[in-house]
Amino acid sequence: MEVVNRRFGPFGLVSLTCCLALTALWLESARRSQHSLELAKEAERQGEVIIALDRYQQATRAYAPGTEAPWLALQKLEALAQTGERRGGPEGQALAIGALSRLRGARRATRGLLDPYATSSEDWDQRLATLLAQQDLAEAGHTGEVSPSLDELRALHLAILTRDPLPPLHWSLCLGLGLLLSAVGALGVIWRGLDAQLNAQPELGRWLLTLVLGGALWVTALACMPS
Repeated sequence: MEVVNRRFGPFGLVSLTCCLALTALWLESARRSQHSLELAKEAERQGEVIIALDRYQQATRAYAPGTEAPWLALQKLEALAQTGERRGGPEGQALAIGALSRLRGARRATRGLLDPYATSSEDWDQRLATLLAQQDLAEAGHTGEVSPSLDELRALHLAILTRDPLPPLHWSLCLGLGLLLSAVGALGVIWRGLDAQLNAQPELGRWLLTLVLGGALWVTALACMPS
């Protein structure tokens, strides 16, 4: 432990740990995406459309930069949405709504530093709002209820779909900073605060303070989570 300590230092150890964690995350995301894509194709071949839609969404959500599987799953969902739109009728509408909803879900799940599916998000919202409005009109016609116009219903659905559910930036930063400080403090305690025989070192108090402050900030952010 002492040899590793001298060679890398605390910040080098933190950087190395982060790199290893990101690499493991990338590999697991790539594996999950490819596996979900294969299951989705098999479900679609067997006529299990709902299962296929869910599996395709799982493949798009497990996004790993530089991998092909998420984009292939995205293309499959888009193709199913277009098939439903062309087919029309209740079954076609249900298929298109299901596919577009899952495309939107994939975008929401992967929105962050990269936001890979951002360019198509507005188009998905527009098409889904139109389909939902048409579905509402059809249901109102069957029941004989007085319904708003198609444009009014579409505008209502579009306003709901484009509502941004992301938490405030300052809350996200506090949560991330608390988690980062906790991780750095824990690593500092292990690698710098204790020796190979687990005896306390002069720097132990500083790393314990970092750990406690980070944990307190993280817990406070969780307790103040916006609704």
